[in-house]
Amino acid sequence: MTTPFISVIMPFYNCEKYLDESISSILDQTYWNFEFIIINDASTDGSNEIIKKYQKKDKRIIYIKNEKNKWIVKNLNHWIKIARWEYIARMDGDDISMLDRFEKQISYLIKNKNTDIVSWDCIIIDSDSKKTWIMRKPKEQNKIKQDLFLYLTLIHWCAMIKANAYNKVWVYRDKYLYTEDNDWTYRALLWYNLIWANLNDIIYSYRKHDDSSNTHSKTIAKRNYQLRKEMIKEYNLKIGLKNHIWMYIHYILWISLNWKQKEKVNRLLKKILKRWSK
Repeated sequence: MTTPFISVIMPFYNCEKYLDESISSILDQTYWNFEFIIINDASTDGSNEIIKKYQKKDKRIIYIKNEKNKWIVKNLNHWIKIARWEYIARMDGDDISMLDRFEKQISYLIKNKNTDIVSWDCIIIDSDSKKTWIMRKPKEQNKIKQDLFLYLTLIHWCAMIKANAYNKVWVYRDKYLYTEDNDWTYRALLWYNLIWANLNDIIYSYRKHDDSSNTHSKTIAKRNYQLRKEMIKEYNLKIGLKNHIWMYIHYILWISLNWKQKEKVNRLLKKILKRWSK
């Protein structure tokens, strides 16, 4: 059997402090069949020199430097369309992939041909790379869909997605900038009925920065809440009064707390929700 190839897509802006660790975590993967598309979205720091250093050493790197900032949605849509291979892996410029990430993801997708997307649990780290907690998601398909509007039941950042799944759902949408992953996920599961597997292992470290609260965080919370309401209306979903109330409580908390407080509250809310659902 031919060894499958992966297109790894990593758009970023001003990640100089973290790029060495991020890029190395991809280039040192135990599974080596991939192209690594790195999109520098008009960074103003020293990122360009760091990437050029790696590009000289590894021919798998395809490096693009935007002259003007295009934002993540346009970058993702353009380069996913151009990506050559049958599996697409997302990566952020300040995150870290475990070295067996691709090997585990490819192995699962080959064995489970009906699965369109596979993701795992991940470690949340802060700006200083200190582990803060482990993000775990439901593993049963019914729970993934059932709780989709109450909290994010899928981790998009470390997903591996079949290229034909992207072709079905198609683009990330500009009007949902900052919540584009959630919008894509809702459409993938609710409209196109794609199969998304969450597995019980840790293959990724996702970085939450200390400055990700305040205005930007409130903007994301508002857009997420609006997105959920629009999806419920668009797909004529009957989620019940209890879930509508839960969504609103979630929204109020998210615009009121910093990210560390949010994660503590989120874990508590999941426990309450689990008991409430019985």
